[in-house]
Amino acid sequence: MPFDGVECFAKENLQKIDAVIDLIGTPERWSKGRFRTPDGRYCLRAAIRTLDPSEALGPAILDAINQMAWPHYWQIERFNDSPLTNHDQVLTVLMRARANIAAGRFAATSANPVRPIPFRRWWNRVTVWFD
Repeated sequence: MPFDGVECFAKENLQKIDAVIDLIGTPERWSKGRFRTPDGRYCLRAAIRTLDPSEALGPAILDAINQMAWPHYWQIERFNDSPLTNHDQVLTVLMRARANIAAGRFAATSANPVRPIPFRRWWNRVTVWFD
C-alpha cells in the first residue's frame, strides 16, 4: 500500500544498517568479547546500540544471523563472540539483513523481543516457591 509506512520504515532502517556497516566495516574496527574497546572498536551489538538506541535493527539482524548460521542464536552477542565467527561473517550477516529489509522481508521490530527463559533461571524461580 502506498501510505502504510513500510517504505518509511525500510528507508530509515536501511540508513541505520548502512551506518552500522560503516562503523564496523573493517576488521580493525570490530571486536569480540567486549562491547567497546578503549581504542574505539565495537562489537556488533554495541554498533547497533550506538547508532540505533531503540534497537529496531536487532530483530532483523538476529533473523539474518539465523538464516545464515548454525546453530541458531538467541542473542546477537552470542553470534558475535562465538569462536566460529569472524569479521567476514559479521559483514555477510549485515548485508543479508540489509537485503531482507530492502525487500520488505524483515522480522518484527520489537525493542524487547520475547526470549525463552533458560532452564536454570526458570528452575530457580520455581524452587523459591517451595522454600
